[in-house]
Amino acid sequence: MSTPRLSHTSYLVLGLVAGLGPATPYELKQMVNASLGYFWPFPHSQLYSEPDRLTELGLLEVDQEDEGRRRKRYSITESGRAALKTWLHDPEAGRAEVKEPGLLKLFFGALADGEDMTRLAQARVKLYAAELARYEAIEKDIADEADMRYPYATLRLGIAWAKACLTFWEEIAERLPG
Repeated sequence: MSTPRLSHTSYLVLGLVAGLGPATPYELKQMVNASLGYFWPFPHSQLYSEPDRLTELGLLEVDQEDEGRRRKRYSITESGRAALKTWLHDPEAGRAEVKEPGLLKLFFGALADGEDMTRLAQARVKLYAAELARYEAIEKDIADEADMRYPYATLRLGIAWAKACLTFWEEIAERLPG
């Protein structure tokens, strides 16, 4: 019997349920919005479909309310913990994906008006300045918490990424006619 293929979203769900304890898809979505969503964007509809798939694979268990909204609350099984642990022990993580929508527009900038690209660069500067400020505010809240050392490490990369993007777009804004 072959091992089912698990996606990054599968491991995201397993990790959240393992860390949070039993959770509904809505609670998973809230946690993603307050943490992982800053650096791992994906369609949140997957947080509603993936737990059912993981349940079918025996990696999660579901407890559904009998009445009312009939919410489903998922908890991780021993098989789910084992799959998560195996994934965490594997040092291979794959190549990073950079999906910066502004870069796509900039790449095709010769097909647009120069002023469009200047406005794009200025808008990206504002976006990354705001993102950097948001990340730095989060940093003040979690930097000294021992149980947050791994989320804090991911935040540090987010801060470095926002600074790099801010510097890049500032340079582009200065070089373009406008």
